[in-house]
Amino acid sequence: MKLGRVLGVQVTVNNFFLLLLAVYGATGHLTEALVVYGAALLHEITHAVVAASYGLQVEEIEILPFGGVARIRDLDLSALNPEIEVAVALAGPVENLVLAAVAWALAGYGVWHISLAGLFVRANLGLAIFNLLPALPLDGGRLLRAYLTQNFSWRQATDIAARLGQALGAVLFCLGVVL
Repeated sequence: MKLGRVLGVQVTVNNFFLLLLAVYGATGHLTEALVVYGAALLHEITHAVVAASYGLQVEEIEILPFGGVARIRDLDLSALNPEIEVAVALAGPVENLVLAAVAWALAGYGVWHISLAGLFVRANLGLAIFNLLPALPLDGGRLLRAYLTQNFSWRQATDIAARLGQALGAVLFCLGVVL
């Protein structure tokens, strides 16, 4: 479903995300979900802004049940330039850390309810930390790939980071089953 445009980029939400929001609403956790997904949306908007500043074409931002994605058409070509990939990849986590710091600093001044500020800080810190894990398709995987291109071809670096992503996915799945 199309939500609208932000800075000229189409923002959509996945239908499963809408279903998940309904579940959060039914269980009384809609506010918390909107804060977390709002932080994810800002994270993806920041990726889009930095990508556009390098002349990359941002096709859309989609909010998914597990987070969000900024679809950048030229990113595979830009991966040949590790500096651009690093800048685009770091943009989201850095934005999350800045927002967490600002929210923490403002929490004591009555700008917003302290519990909401705490949730916003935790959501942004969680997004930054999780996204910096060195596994594709996460931002940390893109950083790892950019680093690996110093010694490997872009394809080999992508393969290594993608395999780490698969391993991380398997570990998270197992943790989900166990916990």
